[in-house]
Amino acid sequence: MPERPAAVLNLTIDAMSGKIVTGLRDAGVPSLLLKGPVIARRLYRDGEVRPYADCDLLVRRSDLAIAEATVAGLGMLRDNAEERLTPKWERHHSSWRLEERHFDLELHWTLIHVGADPETLWEVCTRDSNAMRVGGVELPTPADPQLALILALHAAQHGVQWNRPQEDLRRAVAVLPPEVWRAAAQVAVELNATRGFAAGLRLIPSGAALAKTLGLPDEPSFEVLLTTGRAGVQALQFDRFLRAPGLVAKARVVLRAAFPSAASMRSRHIAASGHVGLALSYAIQPIRVVRRIGLGVRHWRRARRETNGR
Repeated sequence: MPERPAAVLNLTIDAMSGKIVTGLRDAGVPSLLLKGPVIARRLYRDGEVRPYADCDLLVRRSDLAIAEATVAGLGMLRDNAEERLTPKWERHHSSWRLEERHFDLELHWTLIHVGADPETLWEVCTRDSNAMRVGGVELPTPADPQLALILALHAAQHGVQWNRPQEDLRRAVAVLPPEVWRAAAQVAVELNATRGFAAGLRLIPSGAALAKTLGLPDEPSFEVLLTTGRAGVQALQFDRFLRAPGLVAKARVVLRAAFPSAASMRSRHIAASGHVGLALSYAIQPIRVVRRIGLGVRHWRRARRETNGR
């Protein structure tokens, strides 16, 4: 994505994020801005553009219904189709979109690979929070240890196929001091998220070295193996296919694998950055899927054996 359009899109997302958070506050719902401008300003130098495609807000689980009604009242539409394709163990947010502003919102009540209950997650993630002015509004953002954990879990969520979460994590390992990472490891213990934290770090060489220094275990759960890609990149799609309820839902999983979103294609395949490259990537994507079905089945079974139900 060229830098100028990315910068303009970032400003649009910032302005809408400020509007959404203000609306939530007026409804009595506190929130925490998780990523986007938080990552861009904390880890990227002045003059560097770190694109972000949406706004990620954490709210209390008990406030979720009010929060969803509030954003719907602000004109946003819920992406029910995407949610129906996501197995329960992967669900940690509801998805919303405002088409005319090209603005996507994720309302989180938890984070993937976190075993603690959502109320505990809220208390821990909002502890010692910082403030950042975004879209003309002061927004609460995570303290550095919580941000470090969020970045590692984000990398674990998207795994080996997504470059940007790994680049964010590389920068975080380089920028954040050792005491922050030690504190992040303690936060991971509080949230029962050590396996996801460790697996995310181990996706990059500097993170693997840090995980060793912190004494983190290398015993990922079955779900962590799936999302990181360590079980094979098609094992997660096969798992989603198995868990989809009914033939229609299973067909949707297959279609999503064959025809992912443009943003997903660009993140996974460098050659898809231009219009021609994107079109070619879409043309050969079904072939990629068919060729890897057998691998997905084998890797899924191996992951089951290796984790013994962890």
